[in-house]
Amino acid sequence: LHVATLYEALTGDDKYRQPGGLRLVDGRGREWSSDAEALGLHLAACMRVNAAGGVPCEPGLVFFQCQNHAMCGLRLLEALGGSRVPHGFFGPERRRFLQFATGGMRAVVGTGGLKVVVVTTPQHTEPFCAPFARERAHLEERLASAARAGCETIAGEHRPPGPSPSRVLGSVPFAHLGSDGWDLTYLGWWADSGRLAGELYTLAVQPKVSRGAWGYGEHPSLDSR
Repeated sequence: LHVATLYEALTGDDKYRQPGGLRLVDGRGREWSSDAEALGLHLAACMRVNAAGGVPCEPGLVFFQCQNHAMCGLRLLEALGGSRVPHGFFGPERRRFLQFATGGMRAVVGTGGLKVVVVTTPQHTEPFCAPFARERAHLEERLASAARAGCETIAGEHRPPGPSPSRVLGSVPFAHLGSDGWDLTYLGWWADSGRLAGELYTLAVQPKVSRGAWGYGEHPSLDSR
């Protein structure tokens, strides 16, 4: 989604937003088709049935780094000219993931600020079919309601997700400073507040950077740089 929406933002070519604009052929020769707006709704529904509020890019695994690309794609989808998706449409999904991540993904081992990955219940199973369909239908209705109202911007909260079999099963307790850089570089662009990335860096990452540098003999004045 990030690549498809960024392509349109840079070129003005909306081919990936047209029905069937995204096509692929799998290893069995079967062809699958979608489009950027449908893919955005699909990703948001995946977030709504996930206990951490994220999209598992591998079965059950929610990486903060990978959420950046889904979230950037959703932000771009809201901003594209002619898109049915109004500004702020995916705000509830952004806020729900960040509410979890800013607490549940803080690293407890001093290798960085944010945990590399959280483990949740794998979602590609039959018990998730009905919850996913319910959340996808909710998003479709939210979109239709915005269209009926002629909204160009949506603000405020919407119905929270319904029951889901998703659970947080565990996490990798350590972080990685390279991963933190990936996390925070993109976060500053898609979060509702541009200050959040700086605040997370100051609270969670900078102390680990400074401590690590001091351990290698750097001057403590690094803390003030």
